[in-house]
Amino acid sequence: MVDVIDSKTLLDWQSSAAELVCDAGALLSKFFPSPVRPNRNLEIDFKDGSSSDPVTQADTETQDFIVKEIQRRYPDHGIVGEEDHGSDVKAPDTVWIIDPLDGTRNFMYGFPFYACSIGVMHRGVPVVGAVFLPWPGREHGIVLECSWGSGASVDGIPISVIKKGESDPKGLRTLPGSFETQFGSSTKGIGEAGEVRMAGSIVYEMSMVALGVTQYAAIPSARLWDITAGVALIIEAGGIVMHLDKGSSITPFFSGKREWDQTHSLLPLWGSRDYTFNDLRKPSRPMLIGYSGLLDRVFGDFTGKRRHVKTITRYFYRG
Repeated sequence: MVDVIDSKTLLDWQSSAAELVCDAGALLSKFFPSPVRPNRNLEIDFKDGSSSDPVTQADTETQDFIVKEIQRRYPDHGIVGEEDHGSDVKAPDTVWIIDPLDGTRNFMYGFPFYACSIGVMHRGVPVVGAVFLPWPGREHGIVLECSWGSGASVDGIPISVIKKGESDPKGLRTLPGSFETQFGSSTKGIGEAGEVRMAGSIVYEMSMVALGVTQYAAIPSARLWDITAGVALIIEAGGIVMHLDKGSSITPFFSGKREWDQTHSLLPLWGSRDYTFNDLRKPSRPMLIGYSGLLDRVFGDFTGKRRHVKTITRYFYRG
């Protein structure tokens, strides 16, 4: 049995998510340093004590604003934010996943590639996504938004991934900076697939694929707040999300021993086990995102054999 959420409810969640990321973007802009007046008063802390994972006043104040609004509007829903600490409490079926500021280090130094994202996950499946991006010529930036089955849009105008079965050598793509060392492969085999661009913000890079700016992206292991809204946007913009299988983490990313599964669920075991809020803070598996024919072509050729994608039915969950 499949539990289908009615479209009115989904559109209500989408409207709220889009409104909140827009307001959050305005809040973030007040903290963003200008070229001639760096924000030297921005409070900065570090989550791990090693200066590798900064959190700023902009992160915490923006998340506080979003969380209070979600709690007011949807008191029965769960919330997971990057700046939370988690708990062993069982997560409800519907959870809002928040990244108040993705690209914190960029933001700290005045590099204008950052984002605020809100995704709504129902029983493990991203059903709503909204992302704020700063944008040249747009004082208040842009908001990408979507809900399950309704497509993705900016300002009410539909957006789409690049739908080509062949890569464009003059186009753009996103690969992690640690591609060769982390994934055990050289980029030489896919050098003809376009120039590499990295933004320093996962959801920003996913948004570029959804907008049709970049052709595809390889996403390393990330957290739900990095990817939930982006996954929803990619699917509704006509793309697919492929997760790496559960093989050994030390097997090279594109080894013939690994397989990729197309998926719509970030927690495919939902319904057969309980998830706590701590579970929702664990890293996800690496992903490929983009148009199905292009991903199969580029990465199939790269590994020396075609990948046969196992499609998981687009159900909200399996009962």
